[in-house]
Amino acid sequence: MTAPKTSRIQQFKFVRRIKAITLKNEVELTPMQHRVIYELWQARNCAFLSPQRDYFSEYLARLNAVLFAEGQNLTSAYERALIATPTARVMCYSNEAAHFLACLCRELQTRAGDQPFFLDCRNAGKMIGVHFTTANEWLNGFQQLGILKLVEKGEHGKSGKASRYLYIADD
Repeated sequence: MTAPKTSRIQQFKFVRRIKAITLKNEVELTPMQHRVIYELWQARNCAFLSPQRDYFSEYLARLNAVLFAEGQNLTSAYERALIATPTARVMCYSNEAAHFLACLCRELQTRAGDQPFFLDCRNAGKMIGVHFTTANEWLNGFQQLGILKLVEKGEHGKSGKASRYLYIADD
């Protein structure tokens, strides 16, 4: 359900899930199917929605704007990072999971082009098999080592907004 003042965030997550479902099942939804899906979302969240806003148009616009389906970007970056060579800057860490995290960051940057990439420490920790606090400490350390630059700090809790980084190591 959508909490007050979080409809955009929740709708974006919803749209990424819809995109993941359509990609997984290799289907293209019809306009009426989109309408039905939207109406189900609206019914579950109507207590938090403003009657003056056209949320269906927002849903379609977000669906058009979303770059990656839920989990798609991180999963494909993970697969590439598995075979990547870490930057020399991260070799001061003795833990290979830290090396892998640096490779994951580089792969996410490759996919983002010259724009910052999104990464939250909880998902990063899950991907590399460490506690999220360890992943967070490493991401902070990478900034000091000249591997990452924090562009925008994410928000804690259910807002789900991940931090945005630039991979700046000169490999």
